[in-house]
Parts: sequence; structure tokens; C-alpha cells
Amino acid sequence: MFVLTAAPSRADVQTQHISDTSVRIGPLEPLWHFRVRTTPEGGGVAQVRTGPILTAELHERVALIGGYYFTRSKEEQTWTTIHRPFGGLEVALWNRALEVDFRSLVERFIAASAPDSARFRNRIRVSPASETAPYVSVEAFLDADGLTSMRYSFGVRHTMAKDLIVDFGYFYENRRPATGADRHMIATTFHWRNRNKRIDADP
Repeated sequence: MFVLTAAPSRADVQTQHISDTSVRIGPLEPLWHFRVRTTPEGGGVAQVRTGPILTAELHERVALIGGYYFTRSKEEQTWTTIHRPFGGLEVALWNRALEVDFRSLVERFIAASAPDSARFRNRIRVSPASETAPYVSVEAFLDADGLTSMRYSFGVRHTMAKDLIVDFGYFYENRRPATGADRHMIATTFHWRNRNKRIDADP
């Protein structure tokens, strides 16, 4: 387990609320994603992002992932637009009573207010295969300078109806000092008519 050392500082506390649904466009049926992040301690809305995610099943255990996010993010008192294309793969390492999957993505951040940058993220997640089940995951984020953060997540997924699945979760992100303060995130996710085999609480 990796821990990034930093000078003592107050961690950010935020909430994020995600919804996603499949949208048919001709022969394709991409997942459409929408997320809002807030800072409860007087900060209000901190970030809004939306965009499509495409998944191509290469094998019952291997899937290619590609997508794009359009993001409006608030930094200090200024709103910034960020374009983020991304791609990678997800592999089901174990797919029985207990599901274990590994995901690896590369992301490109394009913003007028900063130089373009790339980030790599690698995650392993464990969850029982049932309609209501807990999940835990660990994700490492890296850039050209090395490890930027480690994210530790857990939550519960509940199937409420045929077309509706709800996630309630939390993650702690230990970040490199130059990247920002550590982060505590309380999250809710609503999956409506999500036909992706590997439903994700935080794409």
C-alpha cells in the first residue's frame, strides 16, 4: 500500500452525485455520464462534467473502454473548461461468487488555463456478485512525475428495480502535495437503464 507524504494540511471534504444511462445512437449504445461535485462547507458546486463512454467487449473477461468528458471546474473563484478524452481496458480477474476486476486508463487533460497533461490510472476492485453487495477498490494515479495520488474506496450497490441500480459510497484520496490537499468524498450514483456489464460507481 502506498502513502504519499505531505506537510500537515486540512483535507478537502466534498460530495459527488453521478447519474448514467445508455443512449442509443444508430447501431451504438454508449453510456452517457453526468456528475456534479460540491463542497458542503460554503463552497457550493465545485465541478460539473458530462460525456459519453463506449465499451467494446473483446472477450467475456476483457473490455476496451473509450470516452470523453466535458468538464466545468471551479478553482478559487474562476470557472475553467477542461476537455478529457480517455481510453484503456478492463479485465475480469475473477468472475464467480466474488468478482475481482482490474482497470487501466490513460487520460488527456486539455484546458486553456494550463498546459496539456496526461494521467494514468490503475484500479483493482472486489465485490460479491449479488443484487445488493458491498465493494472495495484501490486506485493509483500517475503522471510524468510519478505517483500523484492513491484512492481508497468502499460502498454498497443495491438493485432497486429492473432498470435502476443505486450506489452509496465513500473514498479517501491521498494526494501528492503539489496536486492539492487530500480528499474525502461522499458519493451517490444512479444507474438508469445501464446495460454495461461492469457498472461503475465512479467512471
